[in-house]
Amino acid sequence: MRSSSQPARQRVSRRLAATVLGLLAALALGGGPAASVAAGPAPASTPAICKQLRADSGTLRLGDHRKRLTVLATGDSMIYPILEELAADEPHGMRVIPERHDGTGLTTNTVNWHELAKQQVARLEAYAGLVRPLVRDYLRGGAGQVFWLLLPAPRERLRAPFYEAVNDALRLLAPEFHGAMHLIPVDSVITPGYEFTEAITYQGLQIQPRNPDGIHLDHAGACVERSLVVEAMLQGGLLVH
Repeated sequence: MRSSSQPARQRVSRRLAATVLGLLAALALGGGPAASVAAGPAPASTPAICKQLRADSGTLRLGDHRKRLTVLATGDSMIYPILEELAADEPHGMRVIPERHDGTGLTTNTVNWHELAKQQVARLEAYAGLVRPLVRDYLRGGAGQVFWLLLPAPRERLRAPFYEAVNDALRLLAPEFHGAMHLIPVDSVITPGYEFTEAITYQGLQIQPRNPDGIHLDHAGACVERSLVVEAMLQGGLLVH
């Protein structure tokens, strides 16, 4: 997955008058609250899960120093359906601009997964080099912030080392931006111990967060992601209760 094309970025930039937050799923194939593997009662319905997680976030408003907040939510298919969840119950003055580009991974058609699995440590800096200029673009010389969703483990074990290497590269890169690049711990929340699981317990809720393909998140999973993003924005002072 890569960011939107240069013309699309220019078009979005012209539309934005407020701070832009680049919200990206980790550009790959195409800390936060702990979660645990679920056991016991069947998961609640997706609407009930999302309603509860939104309620847990409380009533949100922009930080005292902000009148407007524009969130650019972009990436490949991994950014869906959190696009919809971010726009639900958004605080007054905040708007979400969706820029979804399926099948546009930075490494699409360029990586031999078997070789990458063996050489992932050596490739960390190479991948960070692909991401670094994108983050700089979104930060706009300090006018924006980036919230990047780390990848949860996939069902297919052969792919897992690649996903984990991508996350490691992002962790290597983030300190360069002195707190302006925020890593959202989707990996540890959706897949505790970086092991794929069909169901988790999150904030007391039994949740099945994955699509049948074993890669993407379903709507319930997106509600978990929204909760994590909101928490990061609260910690950063972009949003307040």
